[in-house]
Amino acid sequence: MRAIVFGIGLGTCLSGCLFDGGEGTRGLACDEDSQCGRGIECIAGVCGGSEACTFSYENALVDEGNNGIDIHVLLLAPAMADTWGNNHLGPDALPHEEVFLVEGVALGVYDTRVIDEDEHTYTKFEITCDGDDWHWKITADDID
Repeated sequence: MRAIVFGIGLGTCLSGCLFDGGEGTRGLACDEDSQCGRGIECIAGVCGGSEACTFSYENALVDEGNNGIDIHVLLLAPAMADTWGNNHLGPDALPHEEVFLVEGVALGVYDTRVIDEDEHTYTKFEITCDGDDWHWKITADDID
């Protein structure tokens, strides 16, 4: 299992900016609730406070011959963002039957997409990070 601590710049940050307040506090800086996204409050200048989630991605993709398929791109962005941002896997792939963690995801609502070795896309929209962790076991049934 590999993990990355969430630290992308979030593109336009829904009009705010990602900050790291130390001691494990991370969040989207804000000065009004509308900058935080649907249902997330601006509390003391931070969207939703200082809690965070871990998003886990389990690769369960197989082809018709039951051979494992690698995932080459993993994207995570605030819901309704104009761009997807960086590939969290970097130059690596997520092999079949492995799990990849994105840790320290600030409270908010997100969209996520993975792209396999054959360039098929799999997307989940409006995932709420409210302090509870989220897991996605990616299968062929999830193809866009």
